[in-house]
This record gives sequence, structure tokens and C-alpha cells, in this order.
Amino acid sequence: MADSGRQLPIIAMLLSLAAPGMATAGPKCLVDHWGGDPELAYQEAIKASTGTDADLNHCRAAGLYRWAAERGHAGAQYGLARKYAEGWGEDRDDVLSHMWATMALQNPKPGHFRISVAIKLRQILENDMSQAQINEARARADQCLLTDFQGCESELTPSE
Repeated sequence: MADSGRQLPIIAMLLSLAAPGMATAGPKCLVDHWGGDPELAYQEAIKASTGTDADLNHCRAAGLYRWAAERGHAGAQYGLARKYAEGWGEDRDDVLSHMWATMALQNPKPGHFRISVAIKLRQILENDMSQAQINEARARADQCLLTDFQGCESELTPSE
């Protein structure tokens, strides 16, 4: 993916404004089950993302964010977008980051994130993305909505 000199300190500054606690190859950080409560998984992901060196585990956080995001948690959708944007826990992937940020913004359920920061994240991503990548991210977000957040990171299903 193109990197036109995106400055990580700028992203880090933007991320610090968010909720406490950002080649589509698919997820590498997964959790099998999390007790059935997306909010608890989201809170645990924040702890894993913001812990001390001994507790810091971005891969675990990404897996927990994904688990909760796939169950409709808007804050977790934004958290997973951040993980993909920075490559923390998951490989950096602008398309998936944009898709999850879009899902968080379109989610009818309230989330634990600032909408303005999610919009800014998408704008920064779009500065480094081709129009084809932006279109793919939007198509993935549309498909994700149609499937009730299931299979959002799998390949697009062709339209007939």
C-alpha cells in the first residue's frame, strides 16, 4: 500500500483523542470465544492495548476487538480500524482499516469512540489509498452491513 510519508506521531496524537485505552491477507489475531458479551471483550481489548509492558498485547487486543466488532460493537469496530491503520497486532491494511472505521460510523448502535476521530482516520487513510482501494473498502463495508457484521474480512462476494 502506498505510504506517502504518513507520520506516525500524527496518528498517535489522533488516537490519543479517541476512546481510552487502531495487502488484505486476513486476520492473524483471533479469539475463539469471549463469554458472549461484546462490551466486556471491548473493555478487555482496551486493557490489552494500553497496559504496561507486561500486559501490553496488541494481537490479543485486535482479536478481542474483532470478536466484539463482529457482534456489532461500534467502539470495537473503531478499535480494530486503529489496529489495522497502525499495524498494531495485525499487519497494516488501509482497506480493512477504512472498512472498519466506516462500519463504526454507520453502526446504529452507539459506540465508545469520537466520531470526529473516526472521520479523521478515514481521511488520513484516503490520502494514501488509490480510488480502487477506497471503493473496495466501501464495498466491503456495504457487504458487512448486509451480513450483520459476519465475514467482513473475507473476500468480496461478486454482485450478480
